[in-house]
Amino acid sequence: MINLNSNNVSKMISNNLSRTKENLDSTFQKVSSGSRINGARDDAAGLATSTKLSSSSRSMDVAHDNIRKAISYLNTVDGMLETAVEAFQVLREKTVSALDVRNEYERVPGPGSRNGEYHTLYGWDFEYEMRFMQKTLFKTKDANSEIILNSGHSLTFQVGENQNDTFTVTVGDMSLEALRTRHGNFLRNWNTHNANQTIPNIDSILGELSQKRAEIGGSINALMHRANSLSETSTNTKSALSRITDADFAKETASIVKHEVMQEASMAALKQANSNKDIALTLLRS
Repeated sequence: MINLNSNNVSKMISNNLSRTKENLDSTFQKVSSGSRINGARDDAAGLATSTKLSSSSRSMDVAHDNIRKAISYLNTVDGMLETAVEAFQVLREKTVSALDVRNEYERVPGPGSRNGEYHTLYGWDFEYEMRFMQKTLFKTKDANSEIILNSGHSLTFQVGENQNDTFTVTVGDMSLEALRTRHGNFLRNWNTHNANQTIPNIDSILGELSQKRAEIGGSINALMHRANSLSETSTNTKSALSRITDADFAKETASIVKHEVMQEASMAALKQANSNKDIALTLLRS
């Protein structure tokens, strides 16, 4: 039937042409952005999943960075304890030298000494070493390390994406004053008897420092394993996110060709459908 009041075929073709254009625009957007999901209309469920995966992945990257910083910090603390071990080993060497009976009679006053404050030569050497340790042993450019070594507080690091993913390291009070309190103070007015009393104290301190270094070393190794595990998990999460969100260029290119052909066909069909009025005019003229 030929009529002028309505052209249903033209309307259907026009609707199809509009949908084809929308699909073509969406495909162009995917190709230009490289992402399959550019809005909720593309894949609502996929958008929700990808948002969660993206948040998790980014949080794990930050946690991984936290672990690297924690390892660097603990390495600093371990280096300070290593310096302390070396210093106490030097003190032990000086103590052993002071045990030589030949040094017992070489007693001299030190600079600014008070009445009766005499040491053997090795005794003053020991005293100067102690004064140097008090000023410099636990002092670094990192003020936080100094505070930690002298406070006895625990260190808690955020090593995961969730609230309770933490790692705690207890350093304890490793200051010189605390070590001397726990293991016995070092005596003044040196002689052979005092040196004999000092050696067990130094050995006890060296034992504690070595044990603490072992604990920190174990913590560093644990953090490194955690960092490796977190890196692997983050990689797998990003891979899953990529499968959900990344556009398949081969598929989208084929879709572009398909929609362009459909668009041209729809335009040709629409032109033909709109020619009904010409047929009606031809009938009138005849």
